[in-house]
Amino acid sequence: MRVTGGPFAAKRLPELYYDQYIRVAEEGGMRAVCETEAYQNRITANPAHEATLMNLDPDYFIEVMSNLKKHFVRKAHLPVMGVTKDELGSIDLPTIIIPGNDQTHSSESGLIAHRTIPGSKLHQLPITDQAVPIIHFQDWSIYENQIAKVYADFMKSVSEHSQSQ
Repeated sequence: MRVTGGPFAAKRLPELYYDQYIRVAEEGGMRAVCETEAYQNRITANPAHEATLMNLDPDYFIEVMSNLKKHFVRKAHLPVMGVTKDELGSIDLPTIIIPGNDQTHSSESGLIAHRTIPGSKLHQLPITDQAVPIIHFQDWSIYENQIAKVYADFMKSVSEHSQSQ
């Protein structure tokens, strides 16, 4: 669901996932990292994360984040981010795809995944592409029941098919 890919996502996501936290750690150390909204959310969910983060050497954190970014960007430019056409073509599992409609989760990336994964099923929501960086999941809430039914029906059909074999 909401397959990620394309040039916009390849440029946007390294900043979102890595670069901003590398800069924060360089400028203010691990205390500053802990004070970012994303890490505050993680700390709120599990307060033990704060002690773990505070015990990290900022240089080590920066090195790890830099290495993760290096591996991430290596295949970020692909139409389906991180996955080559051959890798997609080798998927031999029941697959259903629901394309997104923002610049990070382009409908084209979902369509490419569907065309490339053998036997995949495509479900398109009644949505249009929007020239915005991201449409948040809460903005898709009107489709939650439809998405749940599509997934449940898909899993049921896969189960029935495997039992008949």
